[in-house]
Order: sequence, then C-alpha cells, then structure tokens
Amino acid sequence: MTARVIGEERTAEMERRGREFLICVSLLGLMVTLTESATVTIPVGVILDLNSSLGNTTLNCTNLGLLDFYSTHDSFATRLELHFRHSGNDLLTAASAAWKLISKTKVHAILGPQNSEQAGYVVELGNKTNVPVIWFSPSGPSLLPPRTRFFIHSNSTRSHCSQFEAIAAIIEAYNWQSVIPIYEDPEFGNDLIPCLSYALQDMDTRMPYISAINQTFTDSRITDELNKIKAQRTYVFVVHMSLELWSRFGEHAKHEDMMSEGYAWILSQGLSSVMDPEALDVRIKGYMDGALGVRPFVLSKLTKRLSLAETLRSEYGKTLSLNGLWAYDTITALARAVEKAGLVSFNESGADLRKKTGRKLRKAILETDFVGLSGNFNLTQEQLEQSHVVVYNVQGQKERTIGYWSPGKGLVRMQSSHGEPIWPGNTKEIPPKLKVGVPKTHFTEFVDVNGSVEGQNVSVSGFAVDVFKKVVGILPLHLPYDFVPLNNSDGELTPSSYDDLLCEFTDKKVDVDVIIGDITIVASRTNCVDFTMPYLDSSVSMVVKVRSDSKSMWILFKPFHWLLWFILGMILVAATFIVIILEKRKEKKMKDGIRGSKSENKTEDDVGGSKSEDFVRNPFLIYMSDVGFLKSCKSKWMIGQSQSLLHGRTCKRLEGAIGKWDIKGIPG
Repeated sequence: MTARVIGEERTAEMERRGREFLICVSLLGLMVTLTESATVTIPVGVILDLNSSLGNTTLNCTNLGLLDFYSTHDSFATRLELHFRHSGNDLLTAASAAWKLISKTKVHAILGPQNSEQAGYVVELGNKTNVPVIWFSPSGPSLLPPRTRFFIHSNSTRSHCSQFEAIAAIIEAYNWQSVIPIYEDPEFGNDLIPCLSYALQDMDTRMPYISAINQTFTDSRITDELNKIKAQRTYVFVVHMSLELWSRFGEHAKHEDMMSEGYAWILSQGLSSVMDPEALDVRIKGYMDGALGVRPFVLSKLTKRLSLAETLRSEYGKTLSLNGLWAYDTITALARAVEKAGLVSFNESGADLRKKTGRKLRKAILETDFVGLSGNFNLTQEQLEQSHVVVYNVQGQKERTIGYWSPGKGLVRMQSSHGEPIWPGNTKEIPPKLKVGVPKTHFTEFVDVNGSVEGQNVSVSGFAVDVFKKVVGILPLHLPYDFVPLNNSDGELTPSSYDDLLCEFTDKKVDVDVIIGDITIVASRTNCVDFTMPYLDSSVSMVVKVRSDSKSMWILFKPFHWLLWFILGMILVAATFIVIILEKRKEKKMKDGIRGSKSENKTEDDVGGSKSEDFVRNPFLIYMSDVGFLKSCKSKWMIGQSQSLLHGRTCKRLEGAIGKWDIKGIPG
C-alpha cells in the first residue's frame, strides 16, 4: 500500500513538472515571437570579388562577426540583413551591383568593394543616394573616395602613408642608395608613387626605375619586365600588389634568381595584410624567404582572435588575415551604428526615408569607437587610423618581428639578435653585395686571380685590388662585395681583348657591377663603360719625328678645309650680287623721284651716277650723308607717310632755316 502511494506521488510530480516545462516553452516561444516582431531588419549590401582569397576571407569573417555580435546583443531592436553580390574583377559589374542594391533592394549601407577603381564608382553612387559606403582599401576600411594618380600628399592623409614612411626608415637604416618600386597597375600605384616619393624626398635615395605590373600580363611579359629591372643594377625592391599577382610575380622572380643572396625585398602593407601572420601559406611564403614586410600593429584580445582563426580553419578551410579582422570589426561597427542611429522609427512606416537616415547613419558610423579584434577601431577621420607599424622578417615558412615604427619614435629595432633579419640566401650580410669582376692576365703585379668561374674560394691580389680595397675602406658606408673571376670555361686567361670584355659588360653578358684591373683608359672604350679617375700614370711615351714649321703664304688657309673655303666664297659672291641688285633698284627710284627741275635732275644725276660707279668698283663702300644734298633747297622732306613735293615758296622758307643749321663733324 505504501509503495503504491509513493508511485502515485512520483507520477503526479512528473506530470506537474511536464506542465511547468510546457508552460516555460510556450512562454519562451511567445517571447521569441514578440522579440522577432519587435526587431526591424535593415538591409545592407556587400560587394566582393569572391574569386579572390581576400574576397572569400572577408565574406566568411563578415558572417561570423555578425553572428557573434547578435549572440551577445540580443536585446538590440535592429538586425542587419546582408545581401552579397559578386563583382569579379569587372568595373561595370560592381557598379551595376551597387545600383541594383540601392534602387531595388533598398539597402541602407554598402560594404566593399575591395578594388579602388570599383570603389570610386560605388562611393559616387552612395553619395548621390545618401547611402554610406565603407570600402576595404589596402590600409583598412575607409569612407573616403579612392585616391587618384594625381593625389597630393597632405597632413590629413599622413596615416595612409605611414607604411611608406616606415619603409623609408628601413631604407635609411640600411643605407640603401637606390630602390625600385614594383606595384600593381593601376590598383596600387596611386598610393605607392606619391607616398614613397614624399617619404624619400629628404633622403639621398633615388628610384632609377619604376615597374608597373598588370594582372593581364602574360608570363613572358612578366619575365621581360624582370629583365628590365635586372638591367638597372639595383637590388632593393619595394613590392606593392595583390596576393594573386604576387604569387605569379614571385615565382618568376625566383626563377630569374632574384630571390637569392645579394637582393632585398620589402613587402608593403597591401600585401602583408592579406596573409595570415600565424598559419602561413607554404606556396606563397616560398617566394618571400628573407623578405622584410610592414603591417599595422594589432593589439587585441588574443584568445578571441585565436578562436576566430580556428573557426575559419575548421569550417571554411581559410586562414585569418588582417583584412579578415578588419571585416569582422567593420560589420560590428555598422551594427552598432544602425542601432545608435535609430533607424527603427523611420522604417516602421515602410516608406523609403534613406535621404533622412543616410546622413544620420553616416554620423553614427563616424562616432563609433571600440576595441575590436584589429585593435582600436575608430573611423573619426573617415578612415581607420593606423600609425604604429610592425616590421617583420620572413624566415622559411614563419615570420619574426624585428622592430616597430611610429611617427614619434621612428624605427625601433628589437634587442640582441632578434632585430637582425635573415636575408635571401639565408645570410645575415646586408644586401646588396657588389659583384667585382677581376680579369686574369699575364700581368699578375696588377691583378692576380686564383679561383673558379663561380667564385668559390677566390683569392685575388695585386696593385689594382689593393687600390680598390683602400677606396672601399674609406667610404662612409658599409659596402659588401664579392670578387668574380672573369676566366673562360677552362680557367685560363680572360678570353678576347679588353675591348671585347668591356662591351660584353655593357651588353650584360658579364654579370658583374664593376671591373678592376690593368685597364687603360682609351677613348673608344668610353662608349662602353664609365671609367674612374686615373690612379696610375703608365709613364709610356712616344718618339716621333719633328717636322719643320711651314712658312708658306697659304698657311692662313689651313685652319679650314678647302670645301669650307669654297662655300664661304660662294656665299660672299652671292651676297655681293644681291646687294648690287638692291642698290640698282634704289638708284632708279631716286632718279624717278627728283625729276622736278633741271637743277634737281643735274644734281641728283651727278650724285646717283657717282654712287653707282663707286659701288661697282667697291661693293663694300659705306655711304655717308651728303650734307650738300641736305642743304639744297631742292631736297624733299617726308612728313608722316606723304612723299609729295613742297611748293617753291616753302623751299625758300626752308632754305634759310637749313642754312642756319650747324651740322658738326660732317663736311658740307
């Protein structure tokens, strides 16, 4: 009986708990329903190139960021609804996608694209329709329009050029005198050229060549461009391009032996930010061994960042990059701004009120300030402020931080051996290394070479070698060098003559930078190479027969060739005939003009005739003013442009006036 009562009590207790559970579930479902009915969905467009690794990483991080945010902010009255569009690498596709998102989907904001050319059109559409556009520039999220190739550096864009100021500090630290920028055209060149030029303007560093690589370049064209770069004899390169283009370019550069010892590569933030600092891509990193790179300094919650990296790796098979962290924080900032802007009240009516909400949403985005996975996320200046830069060195498949840079402190290296990079070729010797060619000849007193063609176990000595070492020793900078024997395949004497050797050096058939030895400075050789100042007088003289000075009367004609004398004579004769013809015409006009009276004709005929005869006899005769003719009352005076004869009475009046003139120095 007692057992039966206990069993009934347990059954009643279970039924009571079941009813309570059903009531709780019902209340929870009601709360969820009320919450969903109370929340407002805000459409947001996302335009990405899903064919690129950057686009896929941004897509995954955006979704994860939005999911994590609303899991911890379930009380928000707004929910972002993402509408993804694939832009590819086409400008019209991106612009068309943006227009459809704005006009048909009625999005309140747009994220992307990642291409600056595409972003230029999308930002312009957003400005026309009051839809904020946050696009992913190589330096981070930005609300500003993309810069053009005519961009002028100013204080407002200092943060955008901070990475190039850090690169300039690296160049100055290693005393590199010349660098070659290599950028992706036209995507990355708008930033590299003006910013790097501005950063290097106060340094004694030149850019002898600027290489522009396009995504459409074939393999053969990339190889041709690399040969042009090698011909510049500059071994320090600054690379600013996308990861996809670098995977092709780096492979060709390694094939051309430009990733070996003696070369230095610096990777800009545009390339460093898309790579995972922890889980590295073996294929890509194989082309970066020994390179230096710069990226923004990220100080965030390490545990959460590692959790995001693990989620990407396990669920999507992707690695986390700095661009992924920016995408994660950007969607978080947008969700905060939408809630802060109070778009709920404007959206309840169902009308398109984006003209009113657009400015308010933009203001809320600019006021967003929080510490995210990428560090302090602040768009107050309409772009992400990144002033502190990390300098790292790629070693095999890993990276090692070797220093930091900031506008106030400049470049600060790590202490001890951690601040010394490992350069291409697995060496600690700072590139570039000068390749000094030494010929092998019979005159061992000047230069004596013992070693193979490849430069293994090379031993050189001699007077020319001692002079070279002495000059390098007094230079104000460290100049590493290697001696390269210029032997033939059998190790014998240098093939051909010095003339042929120097011309082969000009044609880049001899892969050296400098040649030293007993090389005489000859005029014909200056067409092939540049010589230093002579440091040795050979003391070689020539004995020639002395000829007596000629005292011939024709010695005056020797300075010029006979053909030149002939041309000068013909010019003189032609000029004489031209002057005679002109004077004849002038004489005829004078005779026609003075036929007013008999005395006039007589005087003028006499004067004209005597002049003509004198001129024929002496064509170089210079006439002086005839004062008698001037004093004659029969002379004619020109007033303005009129040449009419004066009346006789006027002549009589002028006769007295002219007679009173005292013309000194001229015989009357």
